[in-house]
Amino acid sequence: MGGSNRREWRLHFENDLTMTQIGGDDSFLRHPIDVKKLLIGPGERQQVIVDFAGYKEGDVVSLYTDDFKLVEFRIHAFEKDDRELPFNIFTPDDPAVNSEVPVRHVTMDDNDKINGLRFSMERIDMKQTLNSVEYWDVTNTNNSASRMLHPLHIHGAHFLVVSRNGQKPNPNEINVYMDTIEVGPGETVRLKVYFQNAGVFMYHCHIIEHEDADMMAQIQIVDPKDPDKTYKLMDMETITNAFAEEMGVEPGEVFMPGMDVEDMDMGACFHAAEAETSRRLVEAVTAASRAGHEGHHDAASGASHHDATSGASHH
Repeated sequence: MGGSNRREWRLHFENDLTMTQIGGDDSFLRHPIDVKKLLIGPGERQQVIVDFAGYKEGDVVSLYTDDFKLVEFRIHAFEKDDRELPFNIFTPDDPAVNSEVPVRHVTMDDNDKINGLRFSMERIDMKQTLNSVEYWDVTNTNNSASRMLHPLHIHGAHFLVVSRNGQKPNPNEINVYMDTIEVGPGETVRLKVYFQNAGVFMYHCHIIEHEDADMMAQIQIVDPKDPDKTYKLMDMETITNAFAEEMGVEPGEVFMPGMDVEDMDMGACFHAAEAETSRRLVEAVTAASRAGHEGHHDAASGASHHDATSGASHH
């Protein structure tokens, strides 16, 4: 699992030892896939099997991300195991897309916006009908010079990956349920998405610094049997008062950066000076995230999003 706050892991063994991937975020793959390199972004999960049969007791095998050693596997005595993985592991449900609704377009902008907007707790950004199977085209609007990948994560649903820039997705993205997808700069990934529960769910970048900078949005899933149902959404005044009570301070002393407070009736809970401080902090976090990412790639061995899996290409 990609448990880092913002770093992608480009995993590979020394001597290009093969990894056999059998699963993704929410299901097994349809067929096992042999890979030499494996990209895992924040929040993504991949299941792999590694065969150390070519090594002997006492050998040490190292796992790297780019040119940084992560783990040493120290080989102990083992018995021979000739079992083979089945070719057919899993077949996902692949329901037909609702042809009566247009393709949804979701953009991931800079390091702090979804569809050009920063997150607001009291705003519903999209609505989708319960069990309606729809295409989402997710675009990372950052230019290629930024080299900033955005892992989109959707709450309350899993999805199937249909294409990358109109071409086939990576082999390990085909016929597997996923809930997080890496989108490269300038790239558009088409997803097949449907929700099986009504309610309000979030979709957001899974880089923690980007979440904190407001790169989040909300979708309401509407049950046709109760189309007018409304949900009580959290508001700044309620959460500010709750924090103030918990900390034993006045509401005006509570400081919560990373919230879009424009057009909100904040009353005494969040005065102009705090809003300005919040804005500056978000800008600083964004700048630091961008600088850190560029520095990471300068130090890396040159592995890119396009060589995450063997033979995979996004163009």
